Formats: sequence, C-alpha cells, structure tokens
Amino acid sequence: MNYLYKLFRKCSNHNQPSSILNSSNLYQCINSSKIISQYRLVDGVEDCLHGDDESSTESCLLKNFNHRFKFDQGKNEKCLTRSCVLDSQPDCLDGSDEKEQLNKV
Repeated sequence: MNYLYKLFRKCSNHNQPSSILNSSNLYQCINSSKIISQYRLVDGVEDCLHGDDESSTESCLLKNFNHRFKFDQGKNEKCLTRSCVLDSQPDCLDGSDEKEQLNKV
C-alpha cells in the first residue's frame, strides 16, 4: 500500500487560484501547475512529476525548523523532513540522520 501511495501521490494535482501562489508556505513544482506545501519538500516522497521537490535546495530556508534535520551533503547543506530521520534508510553521506542523537536546524 505504501508503495502505491508514493507512486500515485505525485500524480495528484489540485488546481489552485493564482492568489494562493504568493503564500510563503507553498512550493510550485517545476514545469507544472501543481502546488504543494513546503513541508513536503525533501520528505522522501516525490510529489512533483519531475521529482524537483526532493532535490530542492529551499528546504533549509524554510521557517519550519522543528520539522527539519540539517546536515552537510558534500559541499552543500541539505535539510530533511523529520519523517526521513531514523527510518533505517541513511540519507546523509555520514549516516547522521540514522543516529539517535539528532540536531535541529
């Protein structure tokens, strides 16, 4: 069931009024009219058709610090949603997202 959810979640699209695009809590998928919550950026699920929500560099700039785990990924910083932390799948090069002692952004 989880596999199907992840597979079809990126296909869901809700047409939103253009006024909603100005909200600082939303992210518009590249080459698409699809709009998602910024909380869904870098959460391990591709919501956008081209997967740009999972490679977004904007996740460290968000103001939802309690919901992000920050780490160095080579020369870049990356911020994961908390659901990707301690999930038995290392997302960080050093595996720090799978250690028990975690740092907030």
